[in-house]
Amino acid sequence: MPSAGIHYSACDALFDALPSILWKSVDEGWVRFDPHAGETLLLAPITRFILDQLSTPGQQLSEAALSQAVLQEEPDADPAECRAQVKIALEALLDARLIQATQH
Repeated sequence: MPSAGIHYSACDALFDALPSILWKSVDEGWVRFDPHAGETLLLAPITRFILDQLSTPGQQLSEAALSQAVLQEEPDADPAECRAQVKIALEALLDARLIQATQH
């Protein structure tokens, strides 16, 4: 069940380094390379989609809103599986310090 009142937004560091970030689509998803941090990440397609949803400065979305965005993009997806995948993607993005969670 989504955490009530929690919204997610991109971290400032994502915007500060955005022009230098390199992306490449691979079979497993997306590779993201940040030359300034020297980090390479492999993001699943849903994780990249969620990051794109949050990559507008000031954009803050709840887990439910992100799940709804995924379901609009993939209307044949199972809603329960979608919510589970969104939760996993959010945890991965939080662990990578690309997004932050705030209580509303």
